[in-house]
Amino acid sequence: MGSFSNKLARTRGQAIICSIHQPSPQVFALFDRVILLQKCTDGIGRLAFFGPTSMVDHFLSVNGLPVPVQMNIADHMIECTVKTTRALLA
Repeated sequence: MGSFSNKLARTRGQAIICSIHQPSPQVFALFDRVILLQKCTDGIGRLAFFGPTSMVDHFLSVNGLPVPVQMNIADHMIECTVKTTRALLA
């Protein structure tokens, strides 16, 4: 996430893949794109969202899951997948 990885990504066109759980808003803002996986009823992770970090808020809103004011968007994403998984399992 530091200047070395940014330099590599920008100057050499290198993809940087990072797995991070519930990053701070400042760290989340450093990502260009995000992949959100959700555990399904069969226990296998499924793709819940893949796209630009800037579109996460819109994606959640149009799916009836707007980000509450003053809430970390990464925390909200995790909360949404957990609630949806629980609803599927009920």
